[in-house]
Amino acid sequence: MRYRLVVADVDGTLVQRGGDLPEAVARAVAAFRARGGRFTLATGRPTPAVRHYAEALGLDVPAIVFNGAQVVDFRTSRVLHQQTVALETARRALELAEAAPVDAFLYLRGEILVREITPAVEGYMRKDRIAARPVGDLRAALTAAPPKLLFIGPVAASVAVMEQLRAEGYPGVNYVQSDADYIELLPAGASKGAALEWLAGHLGVPLDRVAAVGDQMNDLDMLRRAGLGVAVANAAPELKRHADLVTGAAFGEGVAEVLGHLVSGVDAPSVEAPYPPTFAVGDGT
Repeated sequence: MRYRLVVADVDGTLVQRGGDLPEAVARAVAAFRARGGRFTLATGRPTPAVRHYAEALGLDVPAIVFNGAQVVDFRTSRVLHQQTVALETARRALELAEAAPVDAFLYLRGEILVREITPAVEGYMRKDRIAARPVGDLRAALTAAPPKLLFIGPVAASVAVMEQLRAEGYPGVNYVQSDADYIELLPAGASKGAALEWLAGHLGVPLDRVAAVGDQMNDLDMLRRAGLGVAVANAAPELKRHADLVTGAAFGEGVAEVLGHLVSGVDAPSVEAPYPPTFAVGDGT
């Protein structure tokens, strides 16, 4: 097979908003591995919110979490690669968020900290199947540089916080939209693409032998760096315009579709931007 490593986003790609792993994906991953391929995940989720998917797939390849701020080996629970948000930037972001109509999430030492449990926080906990701990004053709880901050609420309000940070000259203001109402503040230089490049080097797999699958613009850097960048059918229109291929199926069925193509020996056709072809398993493209 031309592509030796496949890396897939989780929410909106592998599963629908916190759903269970589709059986079709488990079968397709097993078939891909049987041919010598390697499979892993790249997600904005924190490590505890990925573990049940890692266990369901029996991941034997390190996974990208926190939108590229960490690479974790789930077999040993070791963090192999890590970046953090500048402490002064994180502190000011939390201060600005207090006056904005958003819920802020602080990830620190394996915990998810929030000011209080709101409906948005409850929705997040249900989706990711993890618990957040209310601490009241998030700035007081910020005792070390975090791998990321998450803001849930009107995107314009969260972006305004980010742009205010930039206007005030705070270092390393690197943010992405990872869901309809999610804006994430990441470490300077961190992205799924940068983490993918590190992981490919760690595994000894050339980037041109890597396929990446995603659905949102926070997946764009990963799709661009991989030898084959794939958007699932339900992906954001802008991401589709930048992808090499767009699947015929949505969500996990689209991931299974990609793996089926690779197992069958169907590699990516020559693609001329800006409109990539759509394929379906077995169509011979």
